[in-house]
Amino acid sequence: MARLPGGGGATGGRGYGILTGGDDNALAWTLLKRVPGAAAEAAEAAEGEGNENEDATGRTSFRAELGTVVRRAHGAAVTGIALLKSEEEEEEVRCVSVSNDQWVKVWRVREEGMQLLGEAYSGVADAGDVVVLDEKRDDGVNFRRVMVAGVGLEVWRLQ
Repeated sequence: MARLPGGGGATGGRGYGILTGGDDNALAWTLLKRVPGAAAEAAEAAEGEGNENEDATGRTSFRAELGTVVRRAHGAAVTGIALLKSEEEEEEVRCVSVSNDQWVKVWRVREEGMQLLGEAYSGVADAGDVVVLDEKRDDGVNFRRVMVAGVGLEVWRLQ
């Protein structure tokens, strides 16, 4: 799940984005957008208080919207996804996906769609998950690596 604050980001600061994959070989980006509650608007008008995103019980309301689906994102079930928050670009989220097809893929995710940025074949059979390893060197340079886990482990450096 990715939440980008403020007025920018893949969710425009209006909620959350959830990226999922599964045995249909697809990746799906679902948007959970904040919805102003009618009860909150009534309370605000009556008392001059309230949050436009809360209902009468004080809970925030959301509406799910399908952002996009990439069918056949992989040749087999998608078994792991790791989100990479972009430090340079506020309008997108990047992610890495792994699959039983042994491909590691990097994607750009925006509210209007997903784009494949790169892919590489992995020697890890039956990849079950992927995790991001952020590191900061002594000279202050940040770089990312991802670890693919399955029948074996591999660490990949992202550029």
